Amino acid sequence: MLTNRSVIRLGTRLVAISLATAPPIAYSQDAAPTDLVGLWKAKRCFGPDVKGKLVIHRAEGEWRASIAGRSVAVRMGNDTMSFVLLDGGGSFVGRFSARRSTIVGHWIQPRTVTDGNTFASPVVLSGCGTNCFTGNVAPRDEEFTFYITDFYPRGRPTGSYSYSPPRQRDDGWPTGTLEEAGLSREKIWEFMQALINTPIDSVGSPEVHGMDCDDASETSPGSEEAITQQDDNPDWYRIILDLGMIRDPGAKAVYCSINPHLAGGVLSRVTGRSLSDLMRELVAEPLQMQHYYVALTPLGEGYMGGGWRFRPRDFMKLGQLHLNGGTWRGKRVVSEDWVRRLTSPRYDLGRIMKYGYLWWVREYPHSGRTLQTYNALENGGQTIMVILELDLVFVAYDGNYSDSEATWKTQRDLVPRFVLPAILSSSRR
Repeated sequence: MLTNRSVIRLGTRLVAISLATAPPIAYSQDAAPTDLVGLWKAKRCFGPDVKGKLVIHRAEGEWRASIAGRSVAVRMGNDTMSFVLLDGGGSFVGRFSARRSTIVGHWIQPRTVTDGNTFASPVVLSGCGTNCFTGNVAPRDEEFTFYITDFYPRGRPTGSYSYSPPRQRDDGWPTGTLEEAGLSREKIWEFMQALINTPIDSVGSPEVHGMDCDDASETSPGSEEAITQQDDNPDWYRIILDLGMIRDPGAKAVYCSINPHLAGGVLSRVTGRSLSDLMRELVAEPLQMQHYYVALTPLGEGYMGGGWRFRPRDFMKLGQLHLNGGTWRGKRVVSEDWVRRLTSPRYDLGRIMKYGYLWWVREYPHSGRTLQTYNALENGGQTIMVILELDLVFVAYDGNYSDSEATWKTQRDLVPRFVLPAILSSSRR
């Protein structure tokens, strides 16, 4: 299914172009459909049921937690706390802030029904009285939608796209209109209308190491699917470390998701902190991210190979951070040298694409010159694209999972056809 939610940041302002649901369709009396054709849709919601207000308080010498009608004792350390709901409804791990005025931590929701994943989401509890703290638990909602017979993702017939500027929020982004950002409203309309009119049948149905791991190989024992889709061993680190070496390190570049996962394990062991905590302290808080979900392994460890969930405005901050040379809102988050090393083309992975440290690098011909871009690309088509020369960050969310052709459609087709031509000449460096 081709879905799209896109955000563009050009110059100093954030503008949003989104297409999350089919636009409303207005029929004339003569053109109104008389037969029920096109789509049968069924949706099922799997919860989770435990969400909402969480209260941690001390009474009669005991700390307890209350949420969704459940109450359980809290296990306390010096500055840490945790609890597990007895019915498997979820768990919490947190710690007091330096002044013990708040509790910061993560809610661990149960494994999802549709894909078996577990996620950690941030929770901040503020004071509600003496020895009392409260906050909101917002786990990732799980829904499964099933379509039967002919599928018209944008309705039949399709509607017309209408642009609305993004709202100003307390998330660090200055916002504005397309014109204020130096973008052509006409070209952006053509871009979004092309997505609306796309029929479903036209969508398309690396690391350097020596381990036996290749995500592109169905027989590789170290591929992401081979490790994450098995139930025999919940210790994914042990599976990775037990893989055989089939070549010398550096001899060949292949794409392998377990490499960053293994690097995340090293980081967690060296610091003595969970990846969820490090994500909050080193990335989310400096970048003013309030809503995200960290994918976890069966043992509750952060999975660094992918699958983390972000809202588009927060996802885009990762691109802006690198465009800024490692700063956000004037504050240093990572070094400029590290950004340069991450986004430099190091390995050939395909005819026109190169790879840095988890960033894809490619070039586009544009207006008589060549633009170098670097991209973060996920399964399904989730994309962050940074073009330093144009001071441009572009983000797209697609839903074309396990479809390699559709995953690359944004970079190969939509960006050169619509995004680059939308940049007005006065906005180019």
